[in-house]
Amino acid sequence: MSKRNWIKIDLHIHTLDDPKDKLDYSARELLARAHRLGFGVLAITLHDEVFDRPEIFAAAERLGILLI
Repeated sequence: MSKRNWIKIDLHIHTLDDPKDKLDYSARELLARAHRLGFGVLAITLHDEVFDRPEIFAAAERLGILLI
């Protein structure tokens, strides 16, 4: 059997930036936890808005997380 490389991803996750969901964690807190848990790819999704915070994309890159 061949050895496979797996990437842990979450393609639908919200943060307190979301205008409709009342969550208690920031995008930075999400990145820190995702990094601790070994995630390689995240997609921060918001209701009726586009997540556009360059400083968070840069922070994700520094942690080795692809943020889409």
